[in-house]
Amino acid sequence: MRNHHSAPKVPSLRSCMTPFPHTIDIAETASEALLKMEEHGIHHLPVTEQHQLMGIISQRDILRVLGRNPVQEEILVRDVYHSELYTVELDAYLPNVLMTLAERNIGCAIVLRHGKLAGIFTVTDACRNFAEFLKESLDEDPKEIA
Repeated sequence: MRNHHSAPKVPSLRSCMTPFPHTIDIAETASEALLKMEEHGIHHLPVTEQHQLMGIISQRDILRVLGRNPVQEEILVRDVYHSELYTVELDAYLPNVLMTLAERNIGCAIVLRHGKLAGIFTVTDACRNFAEFLKESLDEDPKEIA
């Protein structure tokens, strides 16, 4: 049973993020980005050009644009992606990252290590890790959990 007087240790961003995320090149098609997301069960892809981080593309953005394109002419990632990114360094304090995601109403943070892509931290990562954090923080007595 956990000592009630000791606060649980805040997890690190490094332990909660998805390391080495899948990426998509800016010259690829939006349809290819969507397929990649579906294949890997993800909703965001960092966008690169010649291995340089350029921005982010989300499944929602792609579906919104494809829905307005009845001719289905090929739309490129460069036509849909967002160049404005919320980036944090690998050692960023997790509660600050969570608060910024909530305040800005955004779905992910791009995690950098010395300016290079190291990972992605999504709302899904936040929910999964917060659930684990709560389970570890609570006593095992079912009366206290209910």
